[in-house]
Amino acid sequence: MSFRNEEKILTTLYQQGILLNDFIKLGATLLYPTRNISSVYFDTKNLQMFNDSEESILPRKKIRIRNYDDNLNESNLEIKISSPEGKFKQSKKIDKNLRKKYLENGYLDSTYGYCQPIIKVTYNRTYYKLNQLRITFDKDINYENFISKNSVKEKMSVVELKSQFSDELSKIDKLLSLSRQRFSKYSRGCIELNM
Repeated sequence: MSFRNEEKILTTLYQQGILLNDFIKLGATLLYPTRNISSVYFDTKNLQMFNDSEESILPRKKIRIRNYDDNLNESNLEIKISSPEGKFKQSKKIDKNLRKKYLENGYLDSTYGYCQPIIKVTYNRTYYKLNQLRITFDKDINYENFISKNSVKEKMSVVELKSQFSDELSKIDKLLSLSRQRFSKYSRGCIELNM
């Protein structure tokens, strides 16, 4: 298990373009082609994971099924864990039958118990790398209530900075004029959809 440091910057599309140009000038290179990401987040009936996140309770989890470019044959079951020691992610490939089973019957978690699909979050992501720093640019973020299918489009875009080394993030601090802040697509979706 490897812990990772991550910071998020809320931006407009214009600001995102400026940041991308700045990172390219510093030597950032495209890591993967742009992809469309779809994540279905699970939670308890009373939204315990959302509430734990809002209250910054540790340890806590986020459980999701993620797909890339609408390929339902290849899914990842991902569990993001925030603990006093740091953040880390467990990821396991699942086939379309297991994906369907979880979406229809829910997921039994060792900490939270029975969890059901709550929100589907979709967005467009571009990946860059600068030294040991991974930089992702997320735009066209959409939140959808998994049951009612009501949806809300996010007004902002997000830039995420991720590294296993905290000094990589501190080096970049001096270059960024936009402030970092706590941001969770799942939590934001719950709020925007009035869950």
